[in-house]
Amino acid sequence: MFVLVLTDTTAHSKFLSRGLKYENIHSNVKIFNDLWFNPYECPSYSAVICRMTRQTILEETLIKNINDISKQCPVFILDETSSAENVFKSPKNNIFIFTKDLPLRKLAFLIKKLVNTNNIGKQNMLKVCDLELDPRTRKVERFGEKHFLRNKEYQLLEYLMSNTDQILSRQKILETVWDRNANLFTNTIDTHIHNLRKKIDYKEKEQLIETVHCSGYIMHSNPKIVN
Repeated sequence: MFVLVLTDTTAHSKFLSRGLKYENIHSNVKIFNDLWFNPYECPSYSAVICRMTRQTILEETLIKNINDISKQCPVFILDETSSAENVFKSPKNNIFIFTKDLPLRKLAFLIKKLVNTNNIGKQNMLKVCDLELDPRTRKVERFGEKHFLRNKEYQLLEYLMSNTDQILSRQKILETVWDRNANLFTNTIDTHIHNLRKKIDYKEKEQLIETVHCSGYIMHSNPKIVN
């Protein structure tokens, strides 16, 4: 499962993101006022978690954005002050509000249960150009061929497809897809990228995955132009 964590500052969400990972919930952390923000990009995530602190200002724009997100996928508000309860009537448009003292393991359990059992925020087919990934079956299809992905192959491809047109460093990939203590000197990532390319990116003029020298990898939203 891959979720988006929204908060005032990324520093506020490091502990939350790390804890979710131990519950097999991978996350991408953004802040509320990031210029990239587009609620309609959120269906690529299984859910969105909003961590609201005492410093969070519930401006009209933020309230509208969260309501817009909830129409696309479930939103779980981790509220430190209970102020959100006065703004969002839970459940409303797939919005669920929890207090800050909720144990992380229980939060992860509730997220999985609500996403998978209550049929909200159904895991949609991920699609980048002509590449399709089904989160329910872990099957990927491209060039008219279907392949079943192994656990880490699936998590790596899901991460790349959820962050198109962004350079992702090897360290960031290791921290997100693998354990934070993974050996940085192994060729683990290179091997998995190689395996993915053999399955879904083997046509030279239609490649989506690019190796960025000394930086990491990027998945293009359209095939890379090869001169």
